[in-house]
Amino acid sequence: MPGNWGYLTNDMREYVTNTYPKDWSVLDIGCGHGHYAKLLKHHFSVKNFDGIEVWEPYIQEYNLNNLYTNIYNVNILNFNFNYYDLIIMGDVLEHLSRDDGVNLINKLASKCTELLVIVPYYLPQDIVNDNVYEVHLQPDLDDDIMSQYYPSLELINYNNKNFKIKIDVGDKTYYYCAFRKKK
Repeated sequence: MPGNWGYLTNDMREYVTNTYPKDWSVLDIGCGHGHYAKLLKHHFSVKNFDGIEVWEPYIQEYNLNNLYTNIYNVNILNFNFNYYDLIIMGDVLEHLSRDDGVNLINKLASKCTELLVIVPYYLPQDIVNDNVYEVHLQPDLDDDIMSQYYPSLELINYNNKNFKIKIDVGDKTYYYCAFRKKK
């Protein structure tokens, strides 16, 4: 699925636009259909709102070249860069192995002022439309795993609201959560 489920859309828009300066540079990792560019690009006055998408067909299908200053068709694990003020990793961590996820979060945290990580808990997913990158390699994410393996992240609490939403789909329950780099 090339996009965000939208459960935290309004909360994330309010949080980002009220928290981060307009002149910040932004990197959107795993941009899919461009959800975060559509949601936030108007807020940032800088011309540096870049995106990374590993699955090349999404770049064409969703016209990502028109949404981002630069769009990179590369696996984030192999992407070298110096620094962005804000890095958004929406619905990506669950697609990485635990080791790759840990290594990536550590790398990213040192290359930005703020890191936002949005993930589902308890959500298995297989290949979607022949895209092997859609498989959830960490379908077991939960509070314990996040605190044990990703201790540099904390659940966002903004305006006395935790960014952890319970989602019931039929007989299944999962959570949609947003984290930020600990201060």
